Parts: sequence; structure tokens; C-alpha cells
Amino acid sequence: MAFFVGRSLTVAKWGKFSDTYGRKTGIMLSQVLIIIALIIYSFVGTFWFSVAGRFMLGMVSGLSPICKATLTEILPKDRNAEAVGYASAVWYLGNFVGPFMGGKTL
Repeated sequence: MAFFVGRSLTVAKWGKFSDTYGRKTGIMLSQVLIIIALIIYSFVGTFWFSVAGRFMLGMVSGLSPICKATLTEILPKDRNAEAVGYASAVWYLGNFVGPFMGGKTL
């Protein structure tokens, strides 16, 4: 829940940032900030620190909206809805399959 609250508060800011400075810059910055946030999150010791870490991860997670905006720019207009639908489906499938596979490998 904390991740989605953080993300909903900053998704418009990521869109404005990528419109101003470019999609590639937005994607690169978001990736670097996610790496830093994940390193900080790896030192979680309490429940509330975990909630704060997930909130911070949500705030720096600008990849999804920037990638969807990029898809709508590079594809023909009649394929936009289909592409964003596929991108969302793959994104959520990864959110399900990734932790499952990680749990099975440990």
C-alpha cells in the first residue's frame, strides 16, 4: 500500500520531468534512484522502516509512466491502447512471477 501511495503522489512529477528533460533521462534517473532506494531498503530493521522504505520506492518508481508515454509516442495512434495494455499486463505479470520465482530459488 505504501508503494502505491508514494507512486500516486509522484507520477505526475515524473511525467513532467520526462517531458522537460527527455524520456531517456527520466528512465535513467529513475533506475539510479530505485537502486539507491533498494540498497537503503535492504537495511530494514523494523516494520515502520519497511513501510517508509516502500513509500520511498514508490516515489522514485517513475519507470512505468515514462515507458508507457514512450510507447504512445513511438507507435501508430491506432496501436496505442493495445501497446499500453500489453505493457501493463507484462508489468503485473512480472510483479506476480518474479517474487514467486525468487521464493522458489531460495
